[in-house]
Amino acid sequence: MNAGETLEVTLDPAPAQALVRITRDDALVFADELPVVAGVISIPIPLEVGERPLQLRVSAVGRLMTGGASVQVTGDFTPDLPPDRPAKLPAQLEVAQVDVTARGLRVIGTGVHHHDGLDGGQFAEVDADALTFGGGMVDAPRSRWGYGFAGLELERARVLTLKVTNTFFDAWTYNRSVESFKPQYTSVFGGMIVDYHTAEGYTKRAALGLGLLNPKRTSVHPAWGTATAPDEFVMLSDLLHEAAEGTFTIDLARWAPPDWDGRCWLSVGAHSVYPARRIHVEILEAADSPEGKTILEGESLGELYKIKTYRIARAPSPPTVDGKLDDEVWSALEPATGFFVLGRSALGAQPTRAWLAYDDAKLYVAFDCTEAERAVNVSSEKLWGRDAVDIALNPSGDRATFLQIIADAAGEFDQFTHSPDGKAFRWGGVQVAAATYEGGWSVEMSVPLGAMGLEPRSGLKWAGNFVRYRASDEMLTWAFMPGPAINDPARLAEFVFE
Repeated sequence: MNAGETLEVTLDPAPAQALVRITRDDALVFADELPVVAGVISIPIPLEVGERPLQLRVSAVGRLMTGGASVQVTGDFTPDLPPDRPAKLPAQLEVAQVDVTARGLRVIGTGVHHHDGLDGGQFAEVDADALTFGGGMVDAPRSRWGYGFAGLELERARVLTLKVTNTFFDAWTYNRSVESFKPQYTSVFGGMIVDYHTAEGYTKRAALGLGLLNPKRTSVHPAWGTATAPDEFVMLSDLLHEAAEGTFTIDLARWAPPDWDGRCWLSVGAHSVYPARRIHVEILEAADSPEGKTILEGESLGELYKIKTYRIARAPSPPTVDGKLDDEVWSALEPATGFFVLGRSALGAQPTRAWLAYDDAKLYVAFDCTEAERAVNVSSEKLWGRDAVDIALNPSGDRATFLQIIADAAGEFDQFTHSPDGKAFRWGGVQVAAATYEGGWSVEMSVPLGAMGLEPRSGLKWAGNFVRYRASDEMLTWAFMPGPAINDPARLAEFVFE
């Protein structure tokens, strides 16, 4: 077909609307929700694509994209991206000295630093007089890579009240969730960077995440201040996933070196995220002391990467597997709490508790899932698309072969094997029951140990994880999982028998 024409695609079954995504050599050239009329969707092919194949993906709104096609386009239009890509050009970097005083702050420098990974730029802008700066990704980048940062160099800075707006929140995406990034990349970032100045120059960099921050980040962007990888990682808030706008106050002294002289670079931006994701900051007010202020302190990510440990107590008596959690064993034992959203350091919107206990014959598992936002959902074809829980068990402790038992809020369950040699096995005699109550639901399981040739004893160590699926809303994991895998073997928790 010709560039500029309309491609008609028949959908069966036909939703009312469909998500359409067109890429050219991994560059996004079109993404939108389009109506489906009489089972047919009309897709405009951008004139700018020129003569080359396009990759087309279509799915019903709210569902996974599972199918696609390649379309050969012809036309005389000369595309922006030539068939033979030129050599990479350097990043666009502009650092300038200024002398501006506004709202109690003195600004002595401005900077923008951005690149798309090829020969173009991403988004970065700064206005010293207005105390505003922003960075991120343009709407139609030449590549899916790159970064955009902007910053102000400040003197006598301490306590700052900031207004932060972003285009991450509720942004369109073709993934099953509303994420805006691929969490397995260490370069993924969305937030602020603070570089601290001392008598020896710029000596420390702190990364303040606003929802996207990998504590293994090694990127040296932006190229001012220390121009090094961060020395400290703090998840300041989860704003990018919670709201399009937020106002809060930070105390820069909280992460500063002891000999900080009050001079710093405050930068904002995004790195390795999807198109059209940007963050903008305005400094509303400055103060010399946090006294009388409500300070947003954030959370250091240093502890997150430590492997969690759950201690499995011996059950005083076997629980009745009916899903009701009214047995003595559960009230007497400490639960696992604090379930993270997959790929993020944020906790789930609804609380989750989980327990393990054992006796000589069986391992007992229980979950309690608060759900105050909506009705329990067990309608999806796949278990993990429903309100469900998941226990991963690696009895050998080798973090290579493990079994998952997934059970939904109605008590339906199945087992799944993960093994390097691809061999499947099932744990015989597993019992599962579920129960619902006002504001939540619960699950109990019993897992025979003898059937697997296992003999529990004090000090025995397994690896494993507790997982909760909130239908299509959230995937929650007790062990911190910074990547896309809900049960990354290397990140499984330790289960220690007492």
